[in-house]
Amino acid sequence: MLIGTQKINYALHGVQEYWIVDVEHETVEQYLLDGNAFELSQKLKDGSLESEVISGFRVAIREIFSQP
Repeated sequence: MLIGTQKINYALHGVQEYWIVDVEHETVEQYLLDGNAFELSQKLKDGSLESEVISGFRVAIREIFSQP
């Protein structure tokens, strides 16, 4: 998990969105910059997640955790 100073650095350097992939619980959290702080936008275990920053980038959650 990102600690406070990492989140602040992300915001100061123009990061608008980041995702945290939790392999233990097989979830993906999407955080979006809202003003000067990041807010949890979604936490998904299934379905698909679409970037708010990279146009057209979408990934199915099951693809992230599928074994080769």
